[in-house]
Amino acid sequence: MKIIGLTALILLNVASFAMAQGQGDVSGNSVGNGKYLSFNDRVGCDTRGRNSATRCLPKKELDWQKREIAKWKSAIRKAVDMLPREFFGKVGTVSWRFFINRDDWTTAYAGFPIKINLLSDYENPPEWMTWEPLRKNGLSEVERIFVALHEMAHIYSFGYELDALDEKHAEYQTWAQWDWNKNTKQFILSSGIKENYVVVAKESEVTLYGKARGRVEDFAETFAMYVMYPEYLKENFPKHYEIIKGILVVEYESVFPMHNSLILSSIKSRLIVGTDGKK
Repeated sequence: MKIIGLTALILLNVASFAMAQGQGDVSGNSVGNGKYLSFNDRVGCDTRGRNSATRCLPKKELDWQKREIAKWKSAIRKAVDMLPREFFGKVGTVSWRFFINRDDWTTAYAGFPIKINLLSDYENPPEWMTWEPLRKNGLSEVERIFVALHEMAHIYSFGYELDALDEKHAEYQTWAQWDWNKNTKQFILSSGIKENYVVVAKESEVTLYGKARGRVEDFAETFAMYVMYPEYLKENFPKHYEIIKGILVVEYESVFPMHNSLILSSIKSRLIVGTDGKK
């Protein structure tokens, strides 16, 4: 899981990535994540299914749990600081909580708060998941940032109907078009049916996950790709790119090298169009 009018992110290589991220890549545009970010440190044990074998970690594993939470918090803070203030003017403070469910393949759930599964099951993914689960080779910071951006995109989309066109428009892939009202400091829908929606001349979904799970997930995947891999998105999915650009009103430069297979194996495996340009 490119900013117009804002300072562009500095192009970094893998070696300098961690240091530069700590300094803040969007100097002058950092939202000051303490204002738009909150954490609930109480870790829950999820029991969604009747036969769930979920249990809290034994004491000997609590140090691991603390380290894992620290890694997530660091990545989430970086993701938050990558987004413009106007985005949080719409969604407000984003809250996060952690839980453990070994029986659940899902890494995170969008909601109030967003929930991160510290120990999800990647050995038994659903049948439609034909790509590498994020956690398979251990979560990297890049993957955590992708997840954080993806989930915050869902929080944004909760305020709008992304799939609201009637059946006669069903041949189009569409997302709602939003405008930033400088007076009210809110994102608002344009007036009129033709203006309300951007008709995307049938571009494929950006990732296999979006294709498998529908338009709302395609939106969240596109949002994360726009921030992290803008050149890739713009080259392969220009309509998708323009819609997110209209929401964030800023453009980014890529700081996460797409060629690094060790860091990005799970993200690369879910792409509709490969990094070699082939489907």
